[in-house]
Formats: sequence, C-alpha cells, structure tokens
Amino acid sequence: HGTIKFVELYGAADETDLRLRVDFRDKAHNSGSFTNEEGVAVTVQTTGNYATVENPTLGLNPYLLFDAELSMGGTLEAATLDLNPALPDTLDVITAARTGVASYIDSSGFIQSATANTVRVDNSLGYPAILIEPSATNLLHYSEDFNNSWWSKSASGTGVTPVVTPNYAFSPDGTQNASKIVFNSGSGTSSSDWSLLATSSSTTSVNALYTHSIYLKGAVGGEKIFLRGVAGSNYTEITLTTDWVRYETTETAQTASSLMSMGIIQGLGSFINNSSVTLYAFAAQLETGNVVTSYIPTSG
Repeated sequence: HGTIKFVELYGAADETDLRLRVDFRDKAHNSGSFTNEEGVAVTVQTTGNYATVENPTLGLNPYLLFDAELSMGGTLEAATLDLNPALPDTLDVITAARTGVASYIDSSGFIQSATANTVRVDNSLGYPAILIEPSATNLLHYSEDFNNSWWSKSASGTGVTPVVTPNYAFSPDGTQNASKIVFNSGSGTSSSDWSLLATSSSTTSVNALYTHSIYLKGAVGGEKIFLRGVAGSNYTEITLTTDWVRYETTETAQTASSLMSMGIIQGLGSFINNSSVTLYAFAAQLETGNVVTSYIPTSG
C-alpha cells in the first residue's frame, strides 16, 4: 500500500518488453504475485519505492490488464494528474521540446506567440486543446508585407494593377498590421482581363504536396476571388465574409519553382463575376504536406 506518485509504461522500442512501473510517494511496496480481473497471473517486483508489474507467463507482454485499485487492496488517492487545457496551470507537468517561438489561437480568437519549450493551448477549433503538430517551415517571404516587391502586382486587358495599403486594418493577432488590397478587372469578360497579386517563385519538389494558406476578409462580404497554388493551373474560388477566415488549398507541385497568386480573372467558366473587390489580407503561408500548421511569420 502507499500513495501513488506516478505510473509509467516503459520498455523496448519495439514494445516486446514492456513493463508497468508504479512509483509510491511515501513507502515501499511488497513483492508478490496476484491474478488480475482477466485471470492473468501478474508479478510485482520492487526496488525501493518502485514496483515493477510484469507478466511472467507472457514474457513481459504489454497485455497486463489489472484493476489497480482492487489489486492493491486499498483505495487509491484521488487523481493528481488532471490535464485540462482550459486550466493552463494543470499543464505545467508537461515538458515541451520545441526550439523557437510558435503561434497559437487564444481564447479570444487572436494569434499569439509562445516561447520555446512551452505547451500551446490552441482554440482554433472553438475549444481549448493542446496543440501538437508536425514541424513546418513557411516557404513564403514577407508573409505579412504584401506591399513588398517580393509580391508582384499585375494586370492585363481591362484590368487594373492591385493597390496595396499596408497596416490598414486590425489583423487576427489584434494589431493594425493587415493590408488592404483592391483588385479591379475592369469591364472585360475574357480570361485576358485580370488583376492579380502573386508571390515570387519558391523552390518546390515536383509531384510533392504543398499547402497554401492565408487569412482574408472582405470589406462588405460576398466578394469572390480565386486562389492559385503550386499546381499552377488550378483555380480555387472563395467567397469572402466580413470575418477573418484562414483559407487553404493543397496541391501537387508541377515544377521545381512555384508561385502562388490571388485576385480576379474573368472568362474562366463559372468563376469570378465581380469586377472589383476590396479585401484585407494577413499571414500568407506555404508549407510542405497536406496539413496546414500554425502560422509562421516571415520577414525576408
């Protein structure tokens, strides 16, 4: 008997020699054998305050099934490990290994930054959850500065070159650093009438998947624009709202050098029919794979 400090399942990497170790906070535990609720013989071996539970007949197979409370012949102390993302202090027992600053969405819906080696509680799904995601790199330069020359502004036919006004609106991080962008394709209705904002080329691997994402919102809502990713010929039409939304597309790169673009282009079947759009943009990102990760700001 004793107060349990922690329970740990450990063993070989291939899971062929797993053991369950119980660390008692205040006293040693007696060695012995017992039969669990499933009728499996289990042996308890102790060293100091550590008790190792193993199954001799199954050769330390992980199938250890036993009811800890009944098997120990006493009432266990109330659970002391209660991880609740809504109560950040309960996560202090977790050791996070992450180099550098990373972002997350706070309970108010704003993008925030977390320092290295800290647990992130993300609310992007509408509820608090521990954020665990693969490492990623934003392949785009100047992810917030659409006025930078790295972002090309162009027009054709009756189209007008997009006009970018930096730091015009409050962005999803709560500061006034979102850009206002005005697209105008003019009166033309052919595919040669367009107004586009595009990135400079990024190095990509042919036939690899890439995910492009960006936060956008319309000035009045209902505006339609298209996003074009690394596939080069695919157009994804989106309808904007007056709320910030992170739009994303996943495509397969066709060349070793790809660029992303957005704007208005006419004459593409059932695509864009509005000739002028005013929108707000923030946090462009391009990353490998088919999963969009938390925003990674870049400035060069």
